[in-house]
Amino acid sequence: ARRVLLTTDHPEMGPMPHTRAAFRLSAAPAVGPQRPAPCFGEHNDAVFGALLGMGDQRMTRLRDDDVVVDAPRAVASE
Repeated sequence: ARRVLLTTDHPEMGPMPHTRAAFRLSAAPAVGPQRPAPCFGEHNDAVFGALLGMGDQRMTRLRDDDVVVDAPRAVASE
C-alpha cells in the first residue's frame, strides 16, 4: 500500500527488490534506485579510462599487475 518495495532487473541476479522511503512528500515524486547495482568491475574502463584519462597501455599494465581486476578472484584457503 505504501509502495516501499521497488524491483530492479539485475543482469546477473535477475529481479531484485529494493526498499525506498516509506514516507511520501506531497510535492515530490517517490524516488528509489534508478538502476540495479553494478557488477564487479563493470565501470573500470569508464572510471580509469574516460574519467581519469588512463590510456589502453596503462590499463593493460594495471590489469597484468593485478592492480585492476574485472572479476573477483578466488581466495586461497589457509
